[in-house]
Amino acid sequence: MISKKMGLFMLSGVLAGAMAVSFSGDVVANSVSDAFAKEEPMLSKLSELTNLNQATLHGSLLVPENPKKVVDIFDPQLRKALMKILNVQNGLEITVERLASLTELDLSGNQIENLYGLQHAINLVDLRINDNQISDLSPIAGLTKLEILGADYNQITDLTPLTGLSNLSQLSLVYNGITDISPLTEITTLTGLWLNANHITSITSLANLTNLNIMQLKLNEIKDISPLANLKNLTQLSLESNQVSDISPLHNLTDLRVLMLRDNKISDTSKLSQLSKITALDLRDNTLSQLQAVQSLTSLQALYLTGNQLSDTNELTSLTNLQVLHLNDNYLQSVEGLATLTKLTSLQLERNQIDDISDLSSLTNLSSLGLSYNNLKTIDALSPLTNLRTLTLKQNQIEDLTALSQLIELEYLSSGDNNLKDVTPLKNLTKLKSLFLPHNQLSNIDGLKNLSQLIEVNFYGNQLTSESIKALSALTHLEALGLSGNQISDVTPLKDLINLKTLVVSFNQITDLSPLKHLTKLTDLRADNQLVKLPNAAVFSPVKIAFKDLDGSELKIQGAGEIPYYYDSERAELTWLAEGEGKLSFISQDGKFSGKVFQDAHYVK
Repeated sequence: MISKKMGLFMLSGVLAGAMAVSFSGDVVANSVSDAFAKEEPMLSKLSELTNLNQATLHGSLLVPENPKKVVDIFDPQLRKALMKILNVQNGLEITVERLASLTELDLSGNQIENLYGLQHAINLVDLRINDNQISDLSPIAGLTKLEILGADYNQITDLTPLTGLSNLSQLSLVYNGITDISPLTEITTLTGLWLNANHITSITSLANLTNLNIMQLKLNEIKDISPLANLKNLTQLSLESNQVSDISPLHNLTDLRVLMLRDNKISDTSKLSQLSKITALDLRDNTLSQLQAVQSLTSLQALYLTGNQLSDTNELTSLTNLQVLHLNDNYLQSVEGLATLTKLTSLQLERNQIDDISDLSSLTNLSSLGLSYNNLKTIDALSPLTNLRTLTLKQNQIEDLTALSQLIELEYLSSGDNNLKDVTPLKNLTKLKSLFLPHNQLSNIDGLKNLSQLIEVNFYGNQLTSESIKALSALTHLEALGLSGNQISDVTPLKDLINLKTLVVSFNQITDLSPLKHLTKLTDLRADNQLVKLPNAAVFSPVKIAFKDLDGSELKIQGAGEIPYYYDSERAELTWLAEGEGKLSFISQDGKFSGKVFQDAHYVK
């Protein structure tokens, strides 16, 4: 995609150090600006389209011979857009002169199908027609002053009309239906080319485009990249999501700074050794078991290796300029070799087999660290990492968070599915905004009382009671709270959380939500599948229990067993009328609050 600033290939988050810098392939600006408009099918044979002989050069602008001539525009959406852009009032016509005055034109997102009429915009330098329904580019075939053309998200298959655009330098045709790019071989002026998400199998015709310095070909069906071997001016290249296995043709592209090779079939990186200027390299989702040559790329600042078959990190020791390193989904058992990478700000090691992280203690510049889904029992090595803002430790075997007690910059902590019993070490982490501790063994969370900046908290599947959640009562900035799967019967401690928007309290022991009726911002409430086991009661002896929805209205109650009962809603009293195991179910009108009540009833002897 070409941007209004000539589509610089930008690294999204490469040096940002944010959590889960998920480098999704948008790491580079994907095409000629999103601000282009759509075009679609056009009349295929129109004599005016390329006949510019009637125009004469006047200064730097071409002047048409018949400037007052009214332009025929067949597409109503194109007419509407042009009238607005040219400030033509209703009842007046668009003339050749008006169109010839345009040097930049953005028609993106207008449902345009037919570009006929634009052949008179003879001075256009920058044309954006993204996100339309255009299939025919013939009307713009004669716009020889064009330098920038963005036609993403259309229905274009034929590039022949572009062959005469001898000044074109930036071309983006992302998400079309292109299979044949051979017409591009004549446009040797191109410096930026975006062809993502088409159906291209052969790139032979690109071999002559030696002025290219930015090219994106991701999401195609390319196997052979040998035509790229002589494109030595390339500084940024994306080949993500193709079928490339041999990357040796890239070995002489020594000006490359950014190389994106995610989701291919690459197992050998040895031919990259000469690419000494590379600062960002994406090799995610390939079949690498070794990192031949990568260790020589000492200019690297961002390296993405998620989803390979790597078993150790020793080959990375020399990459001391790295700031971002992603190694999720590999076969790592340790982090040996990473201790020297002291410039790292983001390190992702999730879904490996790591049981020892002692080498991380020297990485004091880290602001984002992912260690979820490993085999960690102790995390003492994290205590010196006082710049951490984001930390994920989910699904390990951790019992103690003491090592985190001094990480006072921490804003995001995820440590679910461990063996935690105590959150006291977190009591001084007053910058925490997001805390996720589901599926642990927590029964007391008093250590969180002073974490007033918390916005979202998840305690699913712990052992919290109504008494436990009193620790949350002062956390009035909370907007999302998850308490499913605990032992809570009374939600009164939550009544002052006035900023709550989402509350999930399913699978508890709650029958009355009315204490929360003043939480006016609460728009997402889930309280289904309550399971209430009451102490034994005497037959004909009333038991206090309220069945009320959030607004205080009565819930629908019905028996779920054979024992008859009577419920007095005014007194909020339940009485069993016979001996045995009493069962009843309740549900709110919207179905978001539901559950069952069990109580054994016996005759008093």
